[in-house]
Amino acid sequence: MIAFATFVAGFVVGKATSSDNTLRLRDQGNLMPLQPLPEDIEQRIRMLVDRREKIMAIKEVRQHTGCGLKQAKDIVEGMEKGRSFKELTDRDMPPR
Repeated sequence: MIAFATFVAGFVVGKATSSDNTLRLRDQGNLMPLQPLPEDIEQRIRMLVDRREKIMAIKEVRQHTGCGLKQAKDIVEGMEKGRSFKELTDRDMPPR
């Protein structure tokens, strides 16, 4: 019973601190914007997307950004629709 309560509490806290409409990386409790990828890495991810190797593309995004599964999936799905990595990740970055 205690394990179940711990699971539920963790799930609720995770949902409360995550945001589905933002592509940001959690770093010590703060949300940090994702940094741009080097051009060769973005091209590799684009190639995987074009080949319809979605799982490998998601793995590459996660490996090079450190973002979570949901964020990586959202990025890859956006790239499937023709959007660039920069376009997908800059939308929530504050202006400089």
